[in-house]
Amino acid sequence: MKITTFKNVNVNNDGTLDDEPGAIHVKGNITLSHPDGGCSGLNKCNCSPGHWIMCALPIDDEGTVRGMTLSFKSRKKLLKYLMVKL
Repeated sequence: MKITTFKNVNVNNDGTLDDEPGAIHVKGNITLSHPDGGCSGLNKCNCSPGHWIMCALPIDDEGTVRGMTLSFKSRKKLLKYLMVKL
């Protein structure tokens, strides 16, 4: 398992970013990758490849969203991690 942290600054209350397309969650969120890997299991989608768990904290007063991503080599290892932690 690999853990990476992230920090998005200057996030608007609706989750949009002034300098990037798209939007992010601002109320806190835990997301699992698609069973086939990636964000939605679509072929050729490389925005978030592999098997992962993403945890994001709610937006703070300064417009910053912080969180972390736990990446796994396989779906089996992700599920094993979840079962151990539950």
